[in-house]
Amino acid sequence: MKAVLSKREAKREMTREAILDAAEKLFLSHGFLGARVDDISAMTPYTKGAIYFYFKDKEDVLLAVMTRVRTVVLEPLLGALTLDGAGPSEALDRYLLCKAHIAAEEPGKLLMTILLSIELNGTNTRSARYVSGGYVLLLKGLEAVIRRGQISGLFRTDLRAKELASLVLALEDGAMLEQIRQKRKIDGAELFRTLRAVLWAGLENGRKPNSSVVKLGVTRGSGRRAK
Repeated sequence: MKAVLSKREAKREMTREAILDAAEKLFLSHGFLGARVDDISAMTPYTKGAIYFYFKDKEDVLLAVMTRVRTVVLEPLLGALTLDGAGPSEALDRYLLCKAHIAAEEPGKLLMTILLSIELNGTNTRSARYVSGGYVLLLKGLEAVIRRGQISGLFRTDLRAKELASLVLALEDGAMLEQIRQKRKIDGAELFRTLRAVLWAGLENGRKPNSSVVKLGVTRGSGRRAK
């Protein structure tokens, strides 16, 4: 009896994973709003009713997909930042190398995280909070590493750790989007090497650039929201 139950459970798990595989491709190509449960059904041998047997609605499917994605994208990145015994420079370098590895091995999962963070921003849904929560964890992890580097004298202290961490995330996401926009005509390895060099040049404690935010028509605290 136990063997029969285990086979049944294994079959259900295979069905669930097949549904999530199809949904992941659909969310990547059409976004959350553009994807339909009917489309997921059309990509699998399973009926719409079968999908609702495993998931209560489309958002439930997305949350399950993003939970899988988190184990591939977020958890390794956080692990690189919090590695025991690693100094701030080593931790940041491990993080950048980990991000490059994910971009090379699982570009779809990384890209979907970026695109959904934009699409779901401001919707105040469970999935939006889940995706943004991952970014918050990354931001806090990067901020903590950068702050340690500032305290130890490795990183510049004329700029706040929070803004530096935000810029690291922005540059990484932007590099990924630019590679997709140019249909991967940019060499990924060379792009990573350039990104890493730019980040380190901006973080390391050395000569500061002679620039003024006033000349750019921006004063501190006057950031505008994009319409």
